[in-house]
Amino acid sequence: MINFSTKLSLQETAEAIADFGHKVPMFVCGEPGIGKSAMGREVARLRGHEIFSVIDCATLELGDTGTPYQNRDEGCTEFLPNARFGIHKGKDLTMMLDEFTKSMRPVMNMLMPVFNDKRLYDKYLTPESVVFATGNLTTDGVNDAMPPHFVSRTDIIYTRKPTAEEWVQWGAENGISPSVLAWALAYPHAFQSYTDFEAGTFDPKAPPNPYIFFPQLPKNSFVCPRSLERASYVVDARERRGDSVTFSCLAGAIGRSAAGDMQAYITVIDELEDWDKIIAMPDKVRVPENPIAVNVQIQQAMMKSTKETLSPIVKYIKRLPRESQAVFGTSLYKLKDKRDIAIRNREFAEWAVQNHWMLPDVK
Repeated sequence: MINFSTKLSLQETAEAIADFGHKVPMFVCGEPGIGKSAMGREVARLRGHEIFSVIDCATLELGDTGTPYQNRDEGCTEFLPNARFGIHKGKDLTMMLDEFTKSMRPVMNMLMPVFNDKRLYDKYLTPESVVFATGNLTTDGVNDAMPPHFVSRTDIIYTRKPTAEEWVQWGAENGISPSVLAWALAYPHAFQSYTDFEAGTFDPKAPPNPYIFFPQLPKNSFVCPRSLERASYVVDARERRGDSVTFSCLAGAIGRSAAGDMQAYITVIDELEDWDKIIAMPDKVRVPENPIAVNVQIQQAMMKSTKETLSPIVKYIKRLPRESQAVFGTSLYKLKDKRDIAIRNREFAEWAVQNHWMLPDVK
């Protein structure tokens, strides 16, 4: 089925750039903090490039792009590109011109040939190299300017925020706290976009979603993939720092409203059994009854699953409600670094065969 939406997911965006970004200049724009900059690493991985250059265009001055030198043999001056671009290595690379539309106009003019022709001064990138640019939506109100002659030379990709499920899958593969992952699944509206609400239809002092970014509101902290990653570090230190410090730091990362709800949510972790005990006695340890605690435990189980621990973990998971088992099975299978472990595990394979009707997403 064709999706006629003009917005792509982060993964769809990365795959498109990796596929034909070496031939088509592509500009990725989206809301603040959704993961546009981090997506560049995925492009480099998909292209098989060892070199990934991130150019922070908003902080560049014209002299930061390179320096002149005298070519006495030819009787002229030439320019050497700055090492940050990676052009001097002569290898295929992925280059991200981050915050391109916030750069000073002279810098933008200097970088235009890099973006369009893969050329800086008289130095060219290799034909298979990829150069793409990122920026924010003009409606975000963060001073992005896109001149018309730039628009006509690029393929503009509007990238949406990830859904809760998409972000949780990324987070499970990148060390995000299981408690924060569970909270994200329980509060999917934290991933709404301000573009879902029509401007002028709500009181700016009482936004329809108190968690997220609204350009019309004062620039306080808000929930986005970037701020949730910071919140993960705070939650991991909760036992060491205490509730007061945890709340204050969470509020600074994701806003007071989300911080209060997250702290209330993660207090249920206190009723969970220690994982060393679960792995040692999966048939005997107490299982949580609180649905929130079960959700947290599922996220923890995915993170704890290794070649050595998966069998006892599956035995324990089989004692949880059937729908929770299904969440564990489908989510574990989707994780790139866990899939092979699951396929080769006899306990998981037998459970999957017995419960194939619960695994519609496993193909």
